[in-house]
Amino acid sequence: MIKRLAFLFFLLFSSFSSFAQSPERGGLATIPDSLFNEARLSAAPDVPFTYALKSLDVTFEEEEQSIVAVLQYHVRVKVFDASVKEASIVGIPYYFENDIERVSDISAVTWQSPNKRVPLSNDQIRTINVNSRYNVKEFTMPAVQNGSIIEYKYTIRRRYLEELPDFYLAHQVPTSLAKVTITYPTYLRYKALPENFSRPLDHTVTRIDSSDVPKIFTYPQPAPKIRETWIARNIPAVRKESYISSLDDYRSKLKFQLSEFGIPRQKLENSWDYIVAEIRRKQQLSSKIAANITAADLGGQIRQATETQEAAQDSIFRYLNDRMNFSGDKSPFSQVGD
Repeated sequence: MIKRLAFLFFLLFSSFSSFAQSPERGGLATIPDSLFNEARLSAAPDVPFTYALKSLDVTFEEEEQSIVAVLQYHVRVKVFDASVKEASIVGIPYYFENDIERVSDISAVTWQSPNKRVPLSNDQIRTINVNSRYNVKEFTMPAVQNGSIIEYKYTIRRRYLEELPDFYLAHQVPTSLAKVTITYPTYLRYKALPENFSRPLDHTVTRIDSSDVPKIFTYPQPAPKIRETWIARNIPAVRKESYISSLDDYRSKLKFQLSEFGIPRQKLENSWDYIVAEIRRKQQLSSKIAANITAADLGGQIRQATETQEAAQDSIFRYLNDRMNFSGDKSPFSQVGD
């Protein structure tokens, strides 16, 4: 009788475990019919296309005795005006120097209807060199028409882990849904830093039981995996601003900085405030400034010739701006004394 009860107890817990465990990676949702039927974006009826979905799923793998971040992107675009070239041209930038990033598994398709699609051929993907560090994988989506939905996916494997690539939330057209998911190993965590984004940002933390160990009290259970998710919805288009050369300087984005690392995990001090404080401490800027008597005398003369501190600052700026030349030395301050 005792053996039978123990066996039933084991089956009960095993069944509960199978039911309660979350899948490691769910399938992508199908395209809703409403997106095919959408003739114009109600919130911005004049835009030629819109990002219906932009998602990033980050995991980590071991590769040749090093840790690699695996970034899987999925983008879905609704096209209203196919005559606009930007609607059908896709560019994927990546940092190729020192093999920091590699792009793979590019797949793309143009949907004309739920049952009609035109896939992208691999020979249509070209590599463009931007500079000594960056390349772009570029391709033009096939058979794009008014009302088409273009969808593409790709993977970037990244060897540099101190930070992840910026995830841009805003574009020159609206974005309906932007989503980032990071599934962590036990030895690292990232801190998300929103920039230029004041709209609601949903953040959830999920604990995933990925163990195959039977749920018996006498068996030790491994710690669950941690998955963080950030979601933003209905993001308006970013507008060009005067005196700013690039949209990337002010468009909203998520930055991810490594915040904990190791076994056991240790918190990392890698904020800009900490970095500036360390530079000041190690390079002893105050002592360098105090040693330059000529500069100190000149600054005093300028201050005596002006009525306010603000006027002195402007005069010093104009003095330096008129006389300064780049010597080729890339140190934070001049190493040349009096």
